[in-house]
This record gives sequence, structure tokens and C-alpha cells, in this order.
Amino acid sequence: MISDLLLALLGFTTAMIVGITSIGGVLVVPALIFGFGIGIHEAIGATLLSFLPSGLLALGMSLRRGTLDRAMCAALWLGALPGALLGALALPSLPAGALLWLVVALLIGSALRSLSTRAAASQDAQPLRAPQLAAIGAGVGAISAITGTGGPVTLMPILAWRHVAPLTAVAICQAITVPICAFASLGNFLTGAFDLRVAAILAIVQIFGVYTGVRVAHALPVPWLRRAVALMMIISGIAIALRLLWR
Repeated sequence: MISDLLLALLGFTTAMIVGITSIGGVLVVPALIFGFGIGIHEAIGATLLSFLPSGLLALGMSLRRGTLDRAMCAALWLGALPGALLGALALPSLPAGALLWLVVALLIGSALRSLSTRAAASQDAQPLRAPQLAAIGAGVGAISAITGTGGPVTLMPILAWRHVAPLTAVAICQAITVPICAFASLGNFLTGAFDLRVAAILAIVQIFGVYTGVRVAHALPVPWLRRAVALMMIISGIAIALRLLWR
């Protein structure tokens, strides 16, 4: 019972961080591994499934607000669907150590991106063709499926590099979570890398966490919070790396 409460607290806290700063979901997998003793393959499977309800909610909000570029999204989904499925099917055969090093890289990379002050200008946008977007979607889907990061942490730097308008980039990153989590979860179900109880607890509280985070974001200094979360990610990445080197 206590472990379930702590698990719910983890899901709510990380989802609230996502709602405030747009980053934080990458912390879930290492927290499940080192805080709850869950195996890395099961932790990744549970995390990806738990992201699906909040991803659907974010997709609906983007469609309602009209901020989603549907053509870009469709091309990315075309690649993300098979990429996520194949990544999930390959997950059980990948060594835990290699997966953790990938998580370390994503933690630190996400933190450095968050600390960057460069903003993409919509007038400098460099259009991507449908085949390019599909290839990017496939890569993002595969990487996300084998690290449990959902998609945005990998896709956002690519869109920023191509100078996609910030609001459009955020909406696309939120939307790509849906196909990645759905098809990666299908692959994880087929391979057995799945913990439905953990996923259900996380999924329920994450919806409330994201909603709370969005509300809190209007009352707190978001730049300061973003730097604090980025620092936490760097510390977490270094701690995991040291644990891997010293074991």
C-alpha cells in the first residue's frame, strides 16, 4: 500500500513538472528502477503505457486550439508507428546496461536543451518533406520505445534545429506521444515487458499532475523552475552513470 502511494506520488510529481516546464517525464524510468526496484524492461513498458492517457488529452487540446500542424504530424506518425513497435519488440534483447546509458544521455541532453536560451523563429522555419519527417518519426519512435521517454525529449531538439515555430513544435511533440506509446505498448505486451498495475497507477495520477502543472505554471517563475529541473536531471544522469561505472 505504501509503495503504491509512493508510486502515485512519483507519477503526480513528474507529470506536474511536465505541465510546468514541458520536461520531466524522462525521470520516471530511472525512478522506477532505482527507487522501486523494478527491472528496466518492465519500467520502460509501464512508463510508456502510462503516458498514453495524458498524451491523448494533450492531443485533443492541441486540436481544439488549432496549434497542431496536421500534415507534419501525419508524416511523423507514419514513421513513428512501425518505429515504436520494432523498438519495443527489440527491447527484451537489449542489455540493461546499454539501456541505462541511453537514459543517461537523454537525461543530460534534455537538461542541456532546457538550459539553452536560443529560441526558434517561425519566420526562419526550414520545411521538412514528408519522407524526411517519416524517417525522423521512425527514429524517434524506436529510441523512445527502448528508453521509455515517450517521444518529445528526442523530437523537440530536431524541430528546434529546423526552426519549427515553438507552439507548433510543442503541439507536434505532444501528438507524437500517442502513436509511440500505443504501438510500443503493443510490442511490450507481446514480449511480456509489461506491468499493468504500475502503468495504471501512473496513468491515473499523471492526468491530474499535468493539469495541476499547467495551472501552477501561470503563478510561478517558470524559467527558474526549468533550470531547477534541468539541474536535477543532470544530477540524476551523473548518479546513474557513476552507479554503472562502479558496479
